[in-house]
Amino acid sequence: MGKYKVVNLSENEMDEYLCCLKTWDEDFYSARKRRWYNKKIREGLCVKIIKDDKDNVLGMVQYLPAEESFVEGDDVYLIQCIWIQGYDEGNGNVQEKGLGTLLLNAVEKDVKDKGANALIAWGMSFEEWMPASWYIKHGYTEIDRDGMRILVWKTFKDDVAKPKFIKPKKLPLIIKDKVLVTVFNDGWCQDFNIESDLTKKIVKEYGEKVVYKEYDTSDKIVLKEWGIDNAILV
Repeated sequence: MGKYKVVNLSENEMDEYLCCLKTWDEDFYSARKRRWYNKKIREGLCVKIIKDDKDNVLGMVQYLPAEESFVEGDDVYLIQCIWIQGYDEGNGNVQEKGLGTLLLNAVEKDVKDKGANALIAWGMSFEEWMPASWYIKHGYTEIDRDGMRILVWKTFKDDVAKPKFIKPKKLPLIIKDKVLVTVFNDGWCQDFNIESDLTKKIVKEYGEKVVYKEYDTSDKIVLKEWGIDNAILV
């Protein structure tokens, strides 16, 4: 394995972080992510990146107290996203080299030092994208499911209450003779931010035929009211 270092995100790497390392793609941008970051960094958000010996950013991970996320839990941290550069563009595909494990180990040490009871993460039930099985291979245990999403954890103390996904509470009401498009957006996922921006732009093209509503689910009160973190409903 080459020489890699895990460090905290600084403003020097902010542009790379906000575009999920897709520095070659000028269209992969939404102002929502920076607004979310500015809000959550005051509420415990942590971001680490991994660099090579030439200071190229090869991967990143963001995690925060579960109380500030789409999970219910006390004194635990949630990994929202861990990503290692997997494209031919930019610095090239560096997956399958153990960089994700280095990031995960750094996060575990950090949250232990913070006194957290456990570290939780989420993934999908299939292998093609963000598989929960990757965490399970690293000693994590499944504790909850919400559709295809799986919640896993690794505990650091005894007798810790199991966190769980915040589940949907209600759906938007139908508006007579109108098409209602409802966007629930937390802001943490740049892919979904871009989809949300595009949805809003398209809706405007239909004028009064379509009603657009959006809810900021980075607000925990709004999230608990609906139980939906990121979704586009028509």
